[in-house]
Parts: sequence; structure tokens; C-alpha cells
Amino acid sequence: MRTPIVDTTTKILITGHTRGIGKSIFEWFELFPCDVAGASKSNGFDISKPDDRSRVVELARKSNIFVNNAFSDYDSSQNDVLSSLLETPGSLHTIINISSNTKKNGRYGLLKKELNDICNEYLGPVHLINLKPGYVDTHRVKNVNLPKMDVQEVVDIMEFCLSHKLKISEIEFSCR
Repeated sequence: MRTPIVDTTTKILITGHTRGIGKSIFEWFELFPCDVAGASKSNGFDISKPDDRSRVVELARKSNIFVNNAFSDYDSSQNDVLSSLLETPGSLHTIINISSNTKKNGRYGLLKKELNDICNEYLGPVHLINLKPGYVDTHRVKNVNLPKMDVQEVVDIMEFCLSHKLKISEIEFSCR
């Protein structure tokens, strides 16, 4: 029998929890007896705004698990949130970072490469899991005519890492 992933004392914070991958992760954690919260533009947490980003970091430091999912098209906000937490993690035990395995050179690709570099260089005490999916069927890639994974596949990979307590730092996966 596997050890439960979370219990009633576990605090979880997920950015970008109202759409796409973040929404599916949020709904999955809601199935368990834990304290799960979301931080998205819809409830006053726009990580592209410095004050909101600071509030997210402070809430994440009080959590046990943080899912760094929200991405800003305008700046390196997702990267800044991660860097701040890795410098002073508070009570965080696990960070699940949602990145991408994109090889594109545009702004999105460059920001995700920077995010992956932050993860690859981290050697601290927080268990950092960097998930790098290919195209996932979300609003962000609705006009891309390539094979896409279902968001549940990302949740399944995350669940596998958490439930087996694997010390995996990075998983790259895609639909072929």
C-alpha cells in the first residue's frame, strides 16, 4: 500500500488554477482531504504585477506543496516566483513546476528555457519536480494543428511522481 499523497494538514497552492493544466491539477487535489487554494487573475493574483507576485510567494512559503503553473506572456513572472521560493522556501517541501519541452526560440520558448535552467541548477532542500510536457490541449494552443495531450495526462504524471515519492527532478513528455 502506498503512503497517502496528502492529508488534512497539507497545504497546497496552485497558480493559474482556473484554466487548462492548473484547473485540472486543482480539481485533482480537491479529491483529497487537504487544504488546496488557487491563485489566479480571477481571484486577484496576477503574477505579472509585482505586488500580486509577492503575495503569491508569501502564500506559497506557508504551503507544503506549491504548483508553479501560471505563465505570463509579458515577462518572466513565473520564473521570478520560482527563484524567490528557491531562495527562501519557508515551509515548502515540494514545488511542482509546470514548464514545457518546447524548442521554439520565441518569447515563450526563451522564458521556458530560462525556467528549466533555474530548475536544473537548483540543489537545495525543496523537492523540485520540473514537468516539461509537449503540446497540451489547452486554450494556449487551441490553434496549433499538432498532436496534443489531454490535461489529465499531465495530472497523471504529477500524481505518479508524488505518490511514489520519487526524487525525479525533471520529466519531459509529449504526444506522438
